[in-house]
Amino acid sequence: MGGSGTIDYGTPLANTTATSYKTDALDDGTYKFGVRAVDSAGNEDTNTTFITVTIATYPLAVTDLAYTFNNTTKKVTLTWTASTSSDIANYRIYSNSGSGYISYDTIVATVAHPTATWTSGAITTAGTWNYGVRAVDSGGLEELNSDVVASIELVGSPVSTQADLPNAPTGLEALAVSGAKIQLTWVYNDINEAATPDTFSIYYDNGGGVVDYNNALDTVLYSTGITLNRYLTFTFTSGALTNGTTYIFGVRAKDGSDEEANEVTVTADADSTAPNAPTALAGETTY
Repeated sequence: MGGSGTIDYGTPLANTTATSYKTDALDDGTYKFGVRAVDSAGNEDTNTTFITVTIATYPLAVTDLAYTFNNTTKKVTLTWTASTSSDIANYRIYSNSGSGYISYDTIVATVAHPTATWTSGAITTAGTWNYGVRAVDSGGLEELNSDVVASIELVGSPVSTQADLPNAPTGLEALAVSGAKIQLTWVYNDINEAATPDTFSIYYDNGGGVVDYNNALDTVLYSTGITLNRYLTFTFTSGALTNGTTYIFGVRAKDGSDEEANEVTVTADADSTAPNAPTALAGETTY
């Protein structure tokens, strides 16, 4: 047995009476094996027939694959913990280009070991971008993992990451109050929320018929909520509006700079007109 050289028939690897043999673990390489028969008197045949066996052990996969997305450059940066195999040459990056499965037939990039990071070009297409990384050894053998994957959800145009958002408010109601003001009330349910809001943004149409979600009329702090029947209830009262005008209002929950995008609205008419005074006022004495 050996590498690419000649079999040493003067030094047996092993003796056996069976018709099969299993070696100990061997290093990667090409090995030649020959078998000769020996009789009870110790006579050995002289055949030189041999087989060749090539052992190629796949390298170990990388671990701890993670990503960051730069909302300014629109680039993804991957990082990972290097393969612990001793003869790693490089890492191959694969992608699904924003939809479907990762194509392991098409190499996106190759990163020389021991570097364990890679940055994409600018991404312009929204979608679920999946990336895979595979280790390749010095002999060109690539491990075949398909579960070391980073998944990035990109939305909008230009694209950005989908933030964890608060739940949308529920039970939104509007009521005209004195002085041409309108009072809003709503409830916030925190069950299964991805993020807790710190404020609520109040939007309205300014009487124009379409709510302007680009410019908030005002904000209400989450900390001002009052607990009623387990849920937090909130109230907002506008300033004086134009008497007799119909207004449309919407409320959105916001966590820092990340705001959910519900489009539930309510309508109310501003009213500053006092009712007519009662007439024919009369009274009588009772005993």
